[in-house]
Amino acid sequence: MTDILLLICCIFVGLLLGLFLQRRERERSEFVKDLSNYVALLRLNLDTKRRPVKEINKEFGEKCGKAFRAYLTDPTANISTDKQLRADVVAFTQGLSCGSSAELAKHLDYYGKMFAELADKAEKDGKSKSGLFVKLGLLLGAMVGILFM
Repeated sequence: MTDILLLICCIFVGLLLGLFLQRRERERSEFVKDLSNYVALLRLNLDTKRRPVKEINKEFGEKCGKAFRAYLTDPTANISTDKQLRADVVAFTQGLSCGSSAELAKHLDYYGKMFAELADKAEKDGKSKSGLFVKLGLLLGAMVGILFM
């Protein structure tokens, strides 16, 4: 009887682990998508109205995901993504203080293109890995449960 309960508990923990990893991948994908949209909005603002960045941040913060909203309120906050994306975001943020609007336009075009490609890749990866994490979590839980039996 205890063996069956242990097996069920292990499978449940594996399921929770899979769901956690699935949510983390979804948040990363949403962060990169929001980042790409934010860069596009900044570029559009540079070409048209030239509103202050604080206004744009406030407006965009109402529409974006939780992770990107936290980044907008505190750009020095630790972004829970991979190291390369974190380095790219830091480089993007540091480059926003360009001297001229032409330099800023080049900077926004470069990072806009890069983040759009990352967003497409993250969306494709998220769709393919989403169900995989849950299935692997269940399988891992079942294997550990069987080993404990």
